[in-house]
Amino acid sequence: SAAPEIRNDIVVHPVTGPYWHEDSFITTDLRPVYAYHHFPGEILGGGHATVSAMQLRIALTNSLQLVAYKDGWMEVDTPGLNDRGWNDIALGLKWAFIQNDAAQFHAALGVGYEFASGDDNVLQDDDEIRVWLSANKGFGRLHLGATVNYFFATDNGDSPLGDSDHLSWHLHADYQVCDWFSPLIEVNGYH
Repeated sequence: SAAPEIRNDIVVHPVTGPYWHEDSFITTDLRPVYAYHHFPGEILGGGHATVSAMQLRIALTNSLQLVAYKDGWMEVDTPGLNDRGWNDIALGLKWAFIQNDAAQFHAALGVGYEFASGDDNVLQDDDEIRVWLSANKGFGRLHLGATVNYFFATDNGDSPLGDSDHLSWHLHADYQVCDWFSPLIEVNGYH
């Protein structure tokens, strides 16, 4: 009997940087997010933060998607800050302007808005506009992805952390070993 055929269309969605690392595919899905971050003693005196959230993506057409990319509940436990509260809510639209399945190449542009709806006691309550560009390229079983975001501050300076424009970038690589296992590596940068 022949070995089962490996499908090259199974691409792993981004895992790290879940609010800002958006791939170029148009899907309809619900993605739970849970993050735990430990702060070393030199940062905020130690402690940790956790986030529990749910992301929603709805394909409006074959090339346009509604993305609800930020929400959820945050708990922060450090010597300087010990509180819990809601994250801001952020929504956006993503347009996949290149969808070439045969070449395994996809690219998308997006724009989103973060509403100052969260609790400032967990460093939320900050409006901003986000624009992003993402690209994904497959080479058989190897899949590469990149996202670049630019954030425009829109608050009046009353945000808990201050307001400034900033940039983030995210790189992704996964390798499909079989239909149910694909190891990945991701690197994220914030400026």
